[in-house]
Amino acid sequence: MFLSTTIDCLYALAPSIDEQTTAFVPNVLARAAMESAAQAWWMLEPGIGARRRVIRSVLIHANSARKLRETARKSNPSVPVTHYGEDPDTVRSYAHSIGLSYVCNDNGVEAEAEKLPGYTQRAKELGEATRMVAAYNVYSGAAHAEWYAVAQGWRPVADGAASTTPWTRRPDREAVWAAALASAGFAVVPVSRALTLLGLNARLAELNNHLIHVSQLERQMQLPTDWYL
Repeated sequence: MFLSTTIDCLYALAPSIDEQTTAFVPNVLARAAMESAAQAWWMLEPGIGARRRVIRSVLIHANSARKLRETARKSNPSVPVTHYGEDPDTVRSYAHSIGLSYVCNDNGVEAEAEKLPGYTQRAKELGEATRMVAAYNVYSGAAHAEWYAVAQGWRPVADGAASTTPWTRRPDREAVWAAALASAGFAVVPVSRALTLLGLNARLAELNNHLIHVSQLERQMQLPTDWYL
């Protein structure tokens, strides 16, 4: 489910990127992809066993139900939370049916000494795994206008003398494309952990081979030719 959300963000990136793309949309999509992938990464931690994996799944559902209830009450208190999705009672009923009890309140979500980490903590762990330790800070920055100012600049339209070549102002191509590459990494890294846990070594080797030839995957996005120059 979490990887599916990450992949949805990747699909959304494709039509959003063109020669005039700013860093706004890719950054937002990259953050959403990272947060979803971070949940998958946490769920797929090796060596925790089946029970803890189920507990982690319930904790995520419980927290989502709590957030949904808060949002539903603010938007339209007369509409039941179940109209939008799972409410806390639904998750609690399911947890009890499998012999699990948990605590879910304003201080956090916990069951059998297993605590649900915050978004930042989970994203930090994923960032370390993808070797992009600053990614979450960049894509979560409140002052997007500052990043936007850094991520675009004046560029020559064509080769020629500096005094005669027309210039155009557009988003920095590396900054825009970096969000797409980062989002791809957010999907691939949890998948590699899942393949390892399942013992699908051939698939894992195939995935690693694709990473080695990532430049070929970049060109499938059919970005402007000059982005590769």
